[in-house]
Amino acid sequence: MSNKISTFRLGHRAEVHGATGTLVCGLVILLAVFFTALTALGQEPAHPLKPPDRSSPAAALKTFLDSGDAVGSFLAQNYLPSPSRAEFHQLLTLADQLLQCLDLSLEPPAFRVKVGRAAALALYETLNRIKLPPFNEIPGIDQLGSVAGSDSKRWVFPETEIALVRTQSGPHSGEFLFSADTVAKAGDFYGKIRGLPYSRPVPLENVRDVLALGGGWMVHYSWVKALPAWLQTPIADQASWKWIALVLLLSFFALFLRSTYRLSHRGSIQHPFLQALTQVALPAFFLLAAPALAYLSLLQLNLRGGPAVAIEFTATTIMYIAGAWISWRFAAVIAEAIIASPRIAPESVDAHLHPHLFPLAGGPLRGGSEEGTIEAIGIRSTRIRGKDRTLTTIPNAALSKMSIVNLTQRDRVLIQSVIGVRCETSPEQLRYLLVNIREMLLSHPCIHPDLVHARFTGFGASSLDIEVFAYVTTSDRAEFFSIREDILLRIMEIVEQSGTGFAFPSQTLYFTRDDGLDADKTEVAET
Repeated sequence: MSNKISTFRLGHRAEVHGATGTLVCGLVILLAVFFTALTALGQEPAHPLKPPDRSSPAAALKTFLDSGDAVGSFLAQNYLPSPSRAEFHQLLTLADQLLQCLDLSLEPPAFRVKVGRAAALALYETLNRIKLPPFNEIPGIDQLGSVAGSDSKRWVFPETEIALVRTQSGPHSGEFLFSADTVAKAGDFYGKIRGLPYSRPVPLENVRDVLALGGGWMVHYSWVKALPAWLQTPIADQASWKWIALVLLLSFFALFLRSTYRLSHRGSIQHPFLQALTQVALPAFFLLAAPALAYLSLLQLNLRGGPAVAIEFTATTIMYIAGAWISWRFAAVIAEAIIASPRIAPESVDAHLHPHLFPLAGGPLRGGSEEGTIEAIGIRSTRIRGKDRTLTTIPNAALSKMSIVNLTQRDRVLIQSVIGVRCETSPEQLRYLLVNIREMLLSHPCIHPDLVHARFTGFGASSLDIEVFAYVTTSDRAEFFSIREDILLRIMEIVEQSGTGFAFPSQTLYFTRDDGLDADKTEVAET
């Protein structure tokens, strides 16, 4: 009995000790969690607005790698699973922190962001794959210049050409950045090591390739990964699907351009205000389409490298040209609106003068026998640059009395020419010429089909004369000269094919004996 009691007591004591041990372990775990939380709270940055540290090579390298890791972590955890516009802009913000570690002074200002992002990602992937020295062996702020043979303004990664240099001017003066030469060669560096394994843990592998393959927030990454392998294969450093999407995008804008071009040629002289308003459509299209195309190509298709630079440059150029163009075209709208005002009588001098003065700053005008380009319109006079480059000043009072021909407002230009063929040309040859010249004019893509004719008009002094009459659908002088030249060369080919030739001024002398008057016929006529 006592043994049983002793056994019970021992067992009870063991249970008590086991419960006490479990309780102590739980308290220890809770205290550990509590102190860990306090430690984590204590590690919160005391100065969240403090700029990144690039005061030494070691600090600059750590800042760069931490910024790249932040981009990879955000991609893996936030953006790739469910992209949105807000997260896309946050991703760009994180990527721009990488740019702050690069010396982009040698890059054109307009292309620094696009070129810098590509170089930063290539450099980040390169550093992740090469063997980096321990941070305690990289010069810190307190070690600069103290190491024997070291340069306090430049530090080169061992066995590489990758260099960190201290800037002497600009917003990052005194900080260590990756040198301009390193930025320029970043793509080459990555091409040499892209097959190597990672030498350090990263939150997302192949960040550069992931971003190169994917698009913007409108193009879900899962859609891209679901494409066939040949659409994901890079061509000229761009995924194949991006080239196809770019062609479709350009085709879409080309269709709108065609419709806008037709709209800009509508209107009639009976409604000059509406006619002037429709002519604003074409420059307005370019002014709106250029930035839209650049946004979709650069941000949503995420084109990179040379194509991205070319698209950005072209879009910027088109926007500047379209801005100037729409300002010039809109002057005609203002002029017609003023004329349409009830304050101006339709037959007044102002009504006739305004449509010529407003839209012609820089456009050709013909007044009387003078032809040239208006350079300046003053209160008292107007200056016109002639075709011989002379400058003519015409008082506005005299200009208002002149017959003004506005060459910029014509929608077609007339070709009218008389062609003389040899007098020996047979009627069949002449019909052949007329039919083929008409067919050529009607089938020409730059000739308006209305009022086209080629007619035999009469007998010249030494030729059979054919008049050619047609309108060229252009208002540009240089283009008109080119089209007219093409028309005349085609007429030469038709004349040659007909077997006849062009007539030249000539005289024919006939030598014969004069037999006098016919006596019999004379007598009959007299009778």
